[in-house]
This record gives sequence, structure tokens and C-alpha cells, in this order.
Amino acid sequence: MKCLKLLALTLVFLIIVPYFLFARQGKIEIRIEKWLKTNSAETVAPKSFEKDKKFSASKLLSEKFIDIENLKPEKGEMLDWYLKENIVWNQVYSLNGELELSKYSKGNSILTAYAACYIKSKRWQKAKIKMITSNYLSIWFDGKEIGKKVSISKEKPETIIKDITLTTGKHILVLKTLFDPEDELEEWKIKASIIANDYGKEFQPEISLSKRHGVTLDDLNKFNTIGSFSISPVQNLYSVVLSKYIPDKKSRFSWIELRSIDTNEIIHTLNKRESISRVRWSPVGDRLAFSARGTGKNAKNEIWIYNLGNKTYEKIFESDQSIGQFEWTKDGMSLLYILQDKKTKVKKNKKITILTELYHKWDYWDRRTHLWIISINDKTKHRLTYGEWSVSSFALSNDGKRVAFIRSLPIEERPYSKQQFAILRLKGLKSKILGEYRFQGISNLKWSPDDKYIVFTAGASEVFKDVSVKDHNQYNSHLYIYNVNKKTYYKLTENFKPSIRGNILWDSISGNIYFTGLDKSTAEVFVVSPDTKNFRKVLLPVSSIYSYDKMRGKEKFLFTAAPMDRISQLYYYDCSTGNFKILIGNDADYKKEVVLSRYENFDFVNSDGRKIEGWFYYPLDFEPGKKYPMIVYYYGGVYPTTRNFNLYFNFLTANGYVVYTLNPVGAIGYGQEFADLHLNDWGTKAAEDIIEGVKKIVKAKPFIDGSKIGIYGGSYGGFMTMTLITKTDMFAAACSQYGISNIASYWGAGWWGFAYGDVALARSYPWNRQDVFVDKSPLYHADKIKTPLLLLHGTGDTNVPSEESDQMFTALKVLGKDVAYVRFAGENHGIRGFRKEVQLMMLEWYDKYLKGQPEAWNERWKK
Repeated sequence: MKCLKLLALTLVFLIIVPYFLFARQGKIEIRIEKWLKTNSAETVAPKSFEKDKKFSASKLLSEKFIDIENLKPEKGEMLDWYLKENIVWNQVYSLNGELELSKYSKGNSILTAYAACYIKSKRWQKAKIKMITSNYLSIWFDGKEIGKKVSISKEKPETIIKDITLTTGKHILVLKTLFDPEDELEEWKIKASIIANDYGKEFQPEISLSKRHGVTLDDLNKFNTIGSFSISPVQNLYSVVLSKYIPDKKSRFSWIELRSIDTNEIIHTLNKRESISRVRWSPVGDRLAFSARGTGKNAKNEIWIYNLGNKTYEKIFESDQSIGQFEWTKDGMSLLYILQDKKTKVKKNKKITILTELYHKWDYWDRRTHLWIISINDKTKHRLTYGEWSVSSFALSNDGKRVAFIRSLPIEERPYSKQQFAILRLKGLKSKILGEYRFQGISNLKWSPDDKYIVFTAGASEVFKDVSVKDHNQYNSHLYIYNVNKKTYYKLTENFKPSIRGNILWDSISGNIYFTGLDKSTAEVFVVSPDTKNFRKVLLPVSSIYSYDKMRGKEKFLFTAAPMDRISQLYYYDCSTGNFKILIGNDADYKKEVVLSRYENFDFVNSDGRKIEGWFYYPLDFEPGKKYPMIVYYYGGVYPTTRNFNLYFNFLTANGYVVYTLNPVGAIGYGQEFADLHLNDWGTKAAEDIIEGVKKIVKAKPFIDGSKIGIYGGSYGGFMTMTLITKTDMFAAACSQYGISNIASYWGAGWWGFAYGDVALARSYPWNRQDVFVDKSPLYHADKIKTPLLLLHGTGDTNVPSEESDQMFTALKVLGKDVAYVRFAGENHGIRGFRKEVQLMMLEWYDKYLKGQPEAWNERWKK
């Protein structure tokens, strides 16, 4: 009998007790035992002039003495308090999770104190903040007040519990508390803890006193963004457009600063309008013209003049229509500008339209752009060009007498448009057509110093119907020199591999041409002598150039750059002396708070013997010996991924992912032969490169979990995503942003499908190349897809219509596949109005399938 009792007790212990223990382990409570705390500060209540009226401590709790919404304190930092009194953040520790504050006061004043800590989470999770106190308390989480205790508790402390959501990364918890001696409380204490789900020790929320964290999607909003800039003609000043994000308006406010090149001192600040774009110095540098957008419901596009001498503004022009390029005339008396025509009035309730030309698909086809001139003094304006077709760009000769410009004329055969090169004499308005050319586009016109030649950028060649003429990837851009008198041109960059980006300057003293070019995945500044055709890379101290300007006859540069390890900044560099300085930049301040992931190159030679360039980023909290999921990004179309700072890549690594990107065959910047492999490829060679690259990096880097790989791309990259998952099941999750699923429907329905198709589908049409239009369309291979697919598309997409995602979604649902489709009402290509939401949705999708953490995705779509 005793044995049976002992056996029964043993069973109870082994079965029943663990059951209750396990049930209780569903939640864990983590005491907050370390804080950043200010000293208690005497608080002056507002003076009342009415009898028996007192501003109570509970009211003071709601007063915003400091900017708690944006507070991110560190040990030793000071806050300015009342009448130059400072309060200091100090570290305090408590083993029992009880924060005790000092009640000492010189007088009998109400005291205010703040406490803060950072909560780090390694996964998305819901949790609760628990506070136990008898005192006044305001609780703030990530800049928002989530709870408040507006009365004291004399008998026993009150417990406050508030829900919070922890995404991967750091969050800030701030407490504001008050002590009023008249309340006769003995203690000023707060006991704090976090109640969370028990996902295991690895995922328990951690308390930190350092604000340094991985990249978030909002980190850059606090810093000014650098826009256009230029050196004044007298070369002692420069102008720069800066902008700042305004959270309340969810928009940016911009202004112009004029600074000394030598000292970088701000000489003038121009903030006449919230939205400023282009800036142009007058010929002698005494005035600035800038284009801006007015404010209010009836805002117009405007051109303003700012006089540096008397510091006055004058609006010289406004229009409901778009204002394009504008330039000063050489005498400084007028401005030349491109203006869009007014839209043709359409009768109300007109529901029937007729299309007789391909360009009728575009809703702007009847709003042509033409060249105008406006007098600065009397504001009289005159149209200089007129006709059926638009002026796209222009350049004023150095003697100020002639304007060269390009008009684009549609034609009914490939390339479906031709460029008319023309010159207009300003005096008498005599014009001369130099010639018509079949490039897919001509831009960036610049006159030579002697006005005998014009340099311009265009594609690899003119495009002809003749089948004997070799087709090229026209997005690989080149420099051309045009002889104005002979009406002939030649390609200056015939044997130059980088693709021309623009930013062309024809130096009036040296006679050399400067420009930016995409050298593989890196943008650089180059210089060439038109006489010797010798090219040279300008060796600037920082690579990945966005834009630049230089002094005449000297290699003294202002330039913006954002390499992979730093955010965009404006620099000055003198090539002759090596004098280098940062003029405007926040990278140092950014990195006081933000930690970037390290990265490495990962190039390989593909099966065809071509070198494929790529690189990868480590997870932020990388630990050797652990396995990590990986996300792969590519475009796979004409443009390469560039070696610039990438916010989203660093955001993904901060969330625990390896990020790998590569540039498969067909990308520009690697030479014309490499770029030409894009023609009619449509996911054949490019997909092979991506699959081969992923296999090689997984084999070479054992910390990558080969069973947990996600992929994504947008536009043509979205097409590549859908194509890849029809060719292999090696990927565990995929996302297509506004991608192409059916080449034929994109070619026919996208506004520019036929035009882009003239490059990517050179001489191929649905009736003669079913091997391309059908066999290479992922829609027709939907039955092979096994990878969970997320489709993201705007319903207003005119480039790649949302029907491309509709078709793939329908096919996969009919097939019973794992697919989700998010549509963004009215959004055009790029879904720019919901960029942050798109990036978060992708992360949640990957967390679900690559980490086995579906909670964030499910929470988003919870009814």
C-alpha cells in the first residue's frame, strides 16, 4: 500500500506539477533594475492671480517641460531647467526593480524628476509595462504617452499596466514623476517591470542605458537632406538647397543657404517657400533665381529672384503648369525656361475618347513643353517655340546669342520617337534645324567654350528598323560631340566602359569635359579631353557621387556622396593641395545613435566566364557559430544596384538578416557588351546568375541558413522575383513589388511598355516571338511555384499596371498556392505614398516564413 501511495505521489509530481509550471511559463516578468534618472528639480507652478486657485501637481504632470516625444538621453547629458538650473542624467541601479527618487528640496516646492531606459527586443512581440507607485506618474513609450496617474495613493501603491508592442530593435521608456511635499507621502518610489511572452531566453526583452541602436526607417528624418548646390560665378560663395522632414505635416520644408567656400559661414538664408527645387546664379553672382511651389489649395509653380545686395525677394513668374529647366541669359536681364502648355479642355461628362496614336495612351500627351523667355525688370514674357512636339532640353551658347534645343517627335516605327536638333537665334528668332536623329533620347546639352560644338548624352546608337543594324541596350548612356557647322556627330565614349550619368561641365579654361559616370556599381567623376580622347577618373576622397560642381579652370570640387558606410554629405576637395573638408553633413551625429552593419564583397565568375559583382551585409548582432536567414535583392534589369548607403538593407540587418545583392548580366556600367545581354533575356541569364550567386554564397558562408532565404525586387525586379520562383524552390519567401507577370499585357497596356520593350524586347513582338512573350512570362509557369509570394502593387500604376499582379494572384489562388496580394489605392509606380508601410510589410512577411514568427503579419491584418 505504501508503495502505491508513493507511486501516486510520484505521478502527481511528474505529471500535474509540470503541467502547472508549464502553464505559468507562458508569461515572464522582467524587473527594470537600471535607469537613467535626473536629479529632482524644483518646479515653479504658474502664478495664479485669483484667490484660492492653485496650479496643482496633477496639472503640472501634463505640462511639457521638455521634449519627451524626441527624448533619447545618455549618461551625463544635461537638460536646461528653469532659470539656467540644469538637471543631469545619471545611471542608477536597483536589484529589486524599485526606483527611488530624492525628496530633498531647499524650500517646499513641488519636485519633478525623469527616468528613462531603453528596451531591446530581438523579435516582434506584444508585452505590457507594469508600474507600481503611490506618486504622480506619466508613462511614455517611443515618444507617446501611454498612461498617466494623476492622483496620489496614500493607503497603498497603485498598479498600472499598459500594453506595448516591441518590434525588433530598441525602444525608449520615459517616466515623468512629481512629488508634492503638501501631499505628506513618505515615499517617492516606482517599481517597474515588463511582462512578456516567454519565447525563450534569446528573445527576452533586455534593458539598456545606451541609445545606440540598429537602423530604423525613421532615423534619417531628424537630419537635413541636401538638395541641389552650385558655386557662384565669382567663386567665393556656394548655394545649397536643404530640407527637413516635418512629422506633423508628413512633408518636407526646404530653404536655401548661401555659404562662404573658404569658411563655410552662412551668409544668407532664403526660406521664402516650403518647397524649393532648382537654383541658378546670375552671370555676375549678384542675384539668385530659384523655382518653388507656393502654398495652399491653389498653390502655383513659381520663379523667384533674390538680390544679394539689398536682400530682397521678387516673384517674377507663376503658373499652374509645370516649370522645367531655366537659365539666365548672359546679360543677366532675362531668364530662359521650359513651360508646359495648359491641358486641353475636355467637355464635361465626356466618357468616350478615341486613340489614334501610341502616345495617346499618355494622359499628358497634349500638354507640350516649349521654350519661353521672361524679362527680369518688366516681367514681360514671350514664347520662343511652338508646335506639336515638346522641347525637352536646351543650352544657351557662351556668347549668349543662340539656344540649342531638342524636340522629340513621335514616329510610327521603332524607336517610336526621333529627336530634332535645332538652334534658335534669340535676336530675330531665326531658327535652323540641324538634323533629326533616332536615338531613344538626347539630353544634357552643353556648348564648347568656342561655341563650335555641343556635347550631349544619348544611348549606345541610333535605332533603325533595318535588321542589319545591331541592337544595343540603349540605357547604357554615352557622350557624343556634335559639330554645329558640319551637322555631324561622333561618339566620344566608344571604348569607355562606364555608363554616363550626366552632370556635364565643359570647362571654359581647360577645354576639358567633366561628367559623372557609373563605373560598375559606383558613381564617380570623370574628365576627358575632346582632342586626345583620354579619360581620367577624378580621384575624390569619397566615392559613390551623387552630384558635383567645380571652379572654372581648377579642380576644386563641391560634391555630394553617400558610400555604403555613411549617409549623404556635402564635401569640398582641392585636387592640387589635397584640402578636404565636410561642408554639410550629419554622419557623425547619425552614428552617435545608429550602428551600421559591416559588409563584404562577394564577386564570382558565372558559368559563362563573366565576373558578377555583388556584396553582402552581416546581421547587426552577428555571432559566429549561429545560423541566419538571408534576403536577396536584385533588379535584374538595366540598372545595377549601386554602392550607396542603403537604409533598407541596414534595416533588414538590424532585424537579424544577412542581406545579399548582386548585379547580374544586362546591367549598365559594366561595358556595352555586358549591358547588351539584357536584350530579350527576360529572366534567362539574369536568373541563372542570381541562382548561381545564392548557391555560391551559401556554400562559402556557413552562417547563412540555406533553407531560410527570401528574395525581392521591384518593377523588372518584381518580374525577376516571379520568374525565379518558377525556376527553383530554393527560396522560402518572395516579394514582388509592382512586377510584370505577363510580358504581352505589360507591353500592350503599360504606358511605356512598348518603348521599354523596344530595348528589352528588341524586334520581338507577341506575333513573332512566343518563345519570349509566353515562355518567359512567369504567369504561364505559375503551376511550378512553391514559394510563398507577396504581391505589392498600386492601382494607379501607369508604368506596370496592377493587372500584372492581379493575373498572378488569380493564377496562384486557383492553383491553391500560398500568396497574398496588397493593393494600394491610387498609388502609381513605386508606391511612394506608402513606402514605409511597404517596407514593414516585407519584413513581416519574411519574419513569418524565414523566422517562423507570424505574429506581426497576423496582427497587421487582424480584423
